[in-house]
Amino acid sequence: MVEPLGTGGDMSDKEVVEADAAMTKGGVAGVGVCHQDRFSQNSDGWTVVKEGQAEVLFPSLNDVFYNPVQEFNRDLSTAVIQAHAAQHLDVLEHEAGEVCEDGLTVLEALAASGLRSIRFAREIRGLKSVVANDWSKQATESIRRNVTYNKVDQLVTPHNGDASMLMYQHKQ
Repeated sequence: MVEPLGTGGDMSDKEVVEADAAMTKGGVAGVGVCHQDRFSQNSDGWTVVKEGQAEVLFPSLNDVFYNPVQEFNRDLSTAVIQAHAAQHLDVLEHEAGEVCEDGLTVLEALAASGLRSIRFAREIRGLKSVVANDWSKQATESIRRNVTYNKVDQLVTPHNGDASMLMYQHKQ
């Protein structure tokens, strides 16, 4: 959970982000929003977090579950899956974001906001599908919203359920 520190509670999310940006530009440490350059607010009032080719929506800055420390892990898993696809498939025929009928199916078992799944869909060539699962109904709704927002409905399927059961049901 990324939480603004010292905001006083009376500021809107937009004011928090703008104040943090203004403070940082002035050479003084910001008000406590980690990686604040990734955060913005859209015209509908949603907090938008951008990473790689994905943007995920959160209702407010206080409701953001974004772990920037895991960005390297997400970068690495994206690169490894792309390398695997390139080794086993003719991925040059496909663009990232396109369904490859003979492609890879990927499961993100504990997807939360769906950020990793969306990055896979937008950045990896040679995917047939991505299943973004979470046990939490609230997280699954977040995944649905973010999949639609990023226009990757053709590749990413949100799923609400137990990760172990989902894997067992797809056992080959």
